[in-house]
Amino acid sequence: MSLRKSLAMVAVLLALGAYVYFVEFAQEKEEAEKKKLLTFDRETVTELALTYPDRTVHLKKDTAGKWQITQPIEVEADETTVNNLLNAIVDLSHHNTVTDFAATRAAGILGVIHKATEATTFVDAMYHERRALALSAGLLWGAYHFASQGDGQAQADFFLETVNPQPTDLLVLDFEANSNEGTMTLAEAEAFVQRIKAQTGRFPGLYSGEQFLLGQLGDNTGTVLKECFLWLARYSQSPPTVPKAFPTFTLWQYTDGSSGSQPHQVSGVGLCDRDKFNGDEAGLRRLWGVSA
Repeated sequence: MSLRKSLAMVAVLLALGAYVYFVEFAQEKEEAEKKKLLTFDRETVTELALTYPDRTVHLKKDTAGKWQITQPIEVEADETTVNNLLNAIVDLSHHNTVTDFAATRAAGILGVIHKATEATTFVDAMYHERRALALSAGLLWGAYHFASQGDGQAQADFFLETVNPQPTDLLVLDFEANSNEGTMTLAEAEAFVQRIKAQTGRFPGLYSGEQFLLGQLGDNTGTVLKECFLWLARYSQSPPTVPKAFPTFTLWQYTDGSSGSQPHQVSGVGLCDRDKFNGDEAGLRRLWGVSA
């Protein structure tokens, strides 16, 4: 073999070897990058949000430099705390069959919150009749408006005109997904509660599903909704996760009469939505504006 051919062959082999080396190096680097969970400046980043198909997890670095999960918090609740919640509220609508409110009161229920209105035209046909029956049985009474997409002030006016609330009638906005008339926006919900405050001198309560409200508010702590007492639905053994705008929940709807922990029913009504108050009976009566 001539010297020229030998040199040419050496050059080809060197080029081939270099190509293989760099290709393998690039692949190894790419694989290494894929194995990294996160790539960020650990010294300057103090908060992270990890988005998954079913939820978003928020992390925040504390003053000691350790990462903490801040939302959602799903740890096992303290059993004593859960057991001390006052299981004394039911919420109803015309869909429920009521046979005897006196039996309901005798079973330890203290208050009823009943659907009154929806949108700007629908009135629950059982609202006024059941209000009279519940009050005569010694039960506290409350009314809720099922929110729909549209003018929040107009819905508030319709609700108040229908209910004609007395000082000891609890008022609530039911702010959740509405597949029929469309879901009320956050701005419309804020307009609703502000109108109630302007007309009655008090903010209504805010009812919502745990995940729905977390999705609506996120890290928003400036919303006027924080002036409302919070009533959250979560059908679980553990209390609901509270959005950052609120210090805690006031009422917890723990069952819809089917899902969630027992009991699911109550005398005089049967299967129904049941709710726990975050406090004692004296606190519950103060919420209603009634002396203990």
